[in-house]
Amino acid sequence: MVQFQFEFQPSIKSVNIEEDENGVFLGGSSGNSSLITEPSWCYRLWPASIIVSQFMEKKTELVRNSKIVLEMGAGTGLCSLVASRLGAETVIATDLKKSIPLLYRNCLKNNYGGLFYKLEHPDEERTEESVCRCADGHILQPFTTSSDEYCCNVCESEIDQDCYSCRECNFDCCLNCVQIVANRQLNLLPTWYSALLSAYCIDVATIGEDGGNEVELKSSVIVQQLDWTSEGDAAAVVATMVPRLASPAREDNNVPIEMMIVASDVSYNPSAVIAFLACVDRLTAQLAARMAEMLPPITVSASLLLAHHERSTVTTKLLQEEIQHRNWVILEERKECLPVEWGIDVTDWVHVLHMAIKQ
Repeated sequence: MVQFQFEFQPSIKSVNIEEDENGVFLGGSSGNSSLITEPSWCYRLWPASIIVSQFMEKKTELVRNSKIVLEMGAGTGLCSLVASRLGAETVIATDLKKSIPLLYRNCLKNNYGGLFYKLEHPDEERTEESVCRCADGHILQPFTTSSDEYCCNVCESEIDQDCYSCRECNFDCCLNCVQIVANRQLNLLPTWYSALLSAYCIDVATIGEDGGNEVELKSSVIVQQLDWTSEGDAAAVVATMVPRLASPAREDNNVPIEMMIVASDVSYNPSAVIAFLACVDRLTAQLAARMAEMLPPITVSASLLLAHHERSTVTTKLLQEEIQHRNWVILEERKECLPVEWGIDVTDWVHVLHMAIKQ
């Protein structure tokens, strides 16, 4: 049994990530707005990630036969680390900018290199580690709350009144955490937040490789930013995949090269379903176009391994309709019941689907 050195933010409160008819997140538990816990979603180890990792362990040929395994919404990186350990030639772990520091740190802890983009907000300069920031990198400012429904996004304790905040990103930090940061006692903070502050520190300009195509092909795990709504991010990920799929040259280019997209718990509400699948469409279309330009042209056979946590019938029905609309072929599917000891307080089924993506 393989053990990983792995860090994540444990869930202290239950989180409701459903939306109303206007696309607004519904309230969370304990009378607190779900907005207070949203920024830390990507730092948690969600049950579906464990389920899909176990699926890959049982189906190792899916991983080993794939020239590239691309994880979308990698979060803390468990699935990417498992895929690499199971024999994937190249793994690309992607997520939003705010997820990259902890994702990269988990890769480093397990002796994997990677591609790491600078985490810089266009309006912000690098500072000392003693400056508090939100998950998107903005420097926090003093703020007085107007109600008792505010919690610290770092430690999740309730905020009485005064705090430091980024109202643009709805990120709040209690005075206790602010003091810890001011004292540079980053070891007392959750790992995801200390990693985030370190990434913006003036002494850590870049970690690993900077962006661009001139990266060494030997990296087994590549960490890269991917906002599902960003065409630029999608193009950058495709640019990372192309040389790895095309190298080394093959004797028979008529045999498609296999790649697999892995995603767990990314279809958590209707908006996420639409955004995720649209990004899959964009990535596969761009990749097919780039590979067709090769001499001779190279065909890529892409599949999607998706773990869908069934939180609501509306979201599940939408996902099924979108898959049918794309005419994707379901190669294998199964439902896994989450163990009671995991303490899950939402619907306890995860639907695992392995599908062939049709261009």
